Amino acid sequence: MRTRSKALALISAGLLALTCSGTAHAADGKQLATDSSGPSGPHGWKCTDIGTTYAEACFAGEGEWFKIRDANADNYPVVILWEFYDSDTGQSRSGQIWNTAGKDAGWRYLNKSFTENNAVAFRACAGNYNNNTYLPSTCTMETIEDT
Repeated sequence: MRTRSKALALISAGLLALTCSGTAHAADGKQLATDSSGPSGPHGWKCTDIGTTYAEACFAGEGEWFKIRDANADNYPVVILWEFYDSDTGQSRSGQIWNTAGKDAGWRYLNKSFTENNAVAFRACAGNYNNNTYLPSTCTMETIEDT
C-alpha cells in the first residue's frame, strides 16, 4: 500500500511538472498562425527573400515573433519551417507555423519563446496543411536570425 501511494505521488508530480513546464516546449511542432496583428513598436524584422512567389516569412528576435503571408492566390496554404538550437543546453527544437487564411488576409503572426543569445533558422514554403506536407520547390532560402 505504501509503495503504491509513493508511486502515485511520483506520477502525479511528473504530470504536474509536464503541465507546468512552460509553453515554449509544448508549442513546438505544428501550429496555426491566426493573429492578424503582431507586436507593437519597432521590432527589427528579418525576412526571407521573396525569391519565390509563394510565401514570405519574417522573425523578430525581440519578443520572438514570427509573421507569414501568402504571396500567391493559388489555394495552397503557406508554412514557416523553423529550427532553433540552444548552444547552452545542446537542445534543439523545430516546428511549422501555418497560415491557411489566404493571400487576401495578409500577414499572420505567432509568438514563440526562445532563450536569448542563440539563433533560429527559418524558411517559407507553400504546402498542404491537412497532410502536414510542404512543396520543396516553393521554399525560400533559409534565413538565420539571432534570438
